[in-house]
Amino acid sequence: FSDRMNPETYRPKVSIVMSFHREPLQWIRFAMESILAQTFNDFELILICDNPDHEEAIRYVRNIEDRRIRLIINSSNIGPTKSFNTAIALAQGEYIARMDSDDICLPERLEKQVAYLDTYPEVSVCATNIHTIDDSGKIIRKNRYDRKRDSALMFVSNNIAHPTVMFRRSLL
Repeated sequence: FSDRMNPETYRPKVSIVMSFHREPLQWIRFAMESILAQTFNDFELILICDNPDHEEAIRYVRNIEDRRIRLIINSSNIGPTKSFNTAIALAQGEYIARMDSDDICLPERLEKQVAYLDTYPEVSVCATNIHTIDDSGKIIRKNRYDRKRDSALMFVSNNIAHPTVMFRRSLL
């Protein structure tokens, strides 16, 4: 990863986009730790702080010494959609992975999704099932999405967990 030292020439395979507003620092910390512990590490993590007054979280992120992390602080609250669009506009990766600051990733998430998209170039977007956990991290529900139903139903109901999505940047 010698190119990683030069941000002008380095292009990560994956750009992970995540925003936070008023979430507790513990949630942000768990989300970031799950990303930084991925088995696949050719990524950049673009964090958008949508609350310039969330000093505790800003200080926490700034104290992490990892060149893959980019922190952008909005001057005022613009909402999650505009914050994600800001992060996506800054993304350099071939693939873009969504992440929420109140979620955690299993360690092989990026590795498996990158392998899938690399293997199937005709696929533009992939996503995973999710587990709902309690405050202690215990699984309390396994959400399985039915992806075999009529695709027209996607217009009236969601069968994709958005914080598990990875897609090709070329779609944009």
